[in-house]
Order: sequence, then structure tokens, then C-alpha cells
Amino acid sequence: MTLRHTIRLRGPRAAGARISGATLKTLATVLVDGCRRSLRLHVDGKSQARGPVPEWLDRAGDFDIVGLSEGSTVLEIEARPLLEAAPEVFQQGNFLFELDTGRTCLDLFEDGLARALAGDAESDQYDQGLLRHFSEFKKILARGFDSIELSDSNGHPKRRTEVTASRLSRVDELLRHTPPSQHVRVSGRLDTIRHSDRMFHLVLSTGERLKGIAEGVGTEDLADCWGQEVVLSGVAVFRPSGSVRQVEAGRIERIEQTASIWSKMPIPLFSGLDASGLHRAQGPRSGLNAIVGRWPGDESDSQVAEALSDLS
Repeated sequence: MTLRHTIRLRGPRAAGARISGATLKTLATVLVDGCRRSLRLHVDGKSQARGPVPEWLDRAGDFDIVGLSEGSTVLEIEARPLLEAAPEVFQQGNFLFELDTGRTCLDLFEDGLARALAGDAESDQYDQGLLRHFSEFKKILARGFDSIELSDSNGHPKRRTEVTASRLSRVDELLRHTPPSQHVRVSGRLDTIRHSDRMFHLVLSTGERLKGIAEGVGTEDLADCWGQEVVLSGVAVFRPSGSVRQVEAGRIERIEQTASIWSKMPIPLFSGLDASGLHRAQGPRSGLNAIVGRWPGDESDSQVAEALSDLS
């Protein structure tokens, strides 16, 4: 079984049932890489990973372009549901974030894109890697298009996601406001371990549940800690809102009882950097104008040259 998706390009360069090779290549790259990143995010907890593309990801992240029609420029695309494309991965269930395996890779990609374009700072449908990738749509718009519409007929009602330059500015805002990841130490009860990829939940003394990935911890060591009070050291990854998306644990140790001082949800020490706030207009007595042409002492040029010669 395959599910149908539609990509519609509008603007001066939209030429009916035609599309340039360069535009098609750019669009296909954005979609293929975006689908793979979305799948990695839901399966592995983050959208980027080093090394070759796993075979399951190549299958589950693939789709077919089955038609090109008029009405601006419309591409018809078909993709298989995740459970059918890679059953060995998607039959297991119990993913770190909610996932409907009856949907396609394009569905996941469109979910994250729609949330980002809406400025949703709390969504788990994207991370920083995907946010940066969404900005790649600017390359397609720059080729002479006003908008790119992604839609599907698989749900009721039919879903449409429109990408425009103004809406992509919200993606840039989310990137600017996402706090940098930081090293943390957290304690609680280790719960809901998924042995296949070492994902877990940590139950804090407040009752809050912290999602995590035990990247630097062996499977047997992780199993020994299940249901026990532990303290972990790792890196907290934040959403644009400042709340914790997940913790990537490098070390987990059993302890006798939860250390309340560490059993708290991590908060960012630094907020995202808004570069626009660094721009300041220069006046006749500010910025470089306050420095250039001035020397704080009374030394002559020859005295300064002599001093520099002595230092060398």
C-alpha cells in the first residue's frame, strides 16, 4: 500500500507540467534529507548522526515521484507507511516520542515543518538540526517561486502546509531562541528502558519524567540500573521555549536514594543568542570612531616605534 502526497510550486517560475532539472534536484534533496532526519529524530532521538545511512532508513525514508501536472507546477508523490517500509524497526513501538507507524516519512517531515512554520516553541516534531534543514526551502523559493505547498489526502480533513519566505522567518526565530545544549547532573528513578537503542525515562522526585538517551552507557549496565535510584551525567538538549527536550546521558550510577539537590528538571543557563540585538549604530563618539586616530598617551610616533623595536 502507498499513500499519496502532493507538492505544489507557485510563482513566476511555475511552468505548468514542467520543472527544471536544477529545481527538481534541489527540491528532491530537501525532501529526501528532511524525511531521513525526521525518521532519525523519532527513532534515535536526534535528527543527525555520523556514519553511513542505515539500510532501514534508506527504505523508510524513500518515496516515488509518480506524476507532474499543471495547475502551477504539481508533483504527485507516493510513499509506503513506516510499518510496511521497515517492519523490523517500527513493529517494536515504545518510541521516545509519539509515533504513528501507519503514516509515511513525508507525514513526519510535514508535521515538523508545519509546527515550525507556526512558531511552536514546545514541539517535539523537530530539533535544531531539522530547523536548520527547513531553512533549505529558501533555496527553492529563490529560484523564482512565491510558495511551496505540501499536502496529503491520507487524513480527514486534507492537510496543507504552505512554505513562504515570511513563514520561514518564524523558523529563524525558533533557531535564534533555542538555548545551547549544556552539561547537567540529574538524579531520579530509572524507568522505561528500551534496550534496542538505550532510551529511557528518569522519574524525578517531583514526579516529572525526563526523557533520555544513554549513549555512553553499556546495555548491561543500563539494565542493572532499571527501577533503581540513579544519578546521571550528560548533556541536556532544549526546545526553543527553554524546556528540556531530552538528556543524552554519558554516565549513569546507582545511588542509595535520590539526591533532591539533583532531582530537578534542568533549566538553561544561557538563552539563545539573538544576533539582531548585537547591532548598534555607530556615532561620532562610539564604536570604532571612539578608537581610531586616538592614542591614550603623550608618546611621539618615534618613541612608540623605539619601544616596539626593544620588545622585538
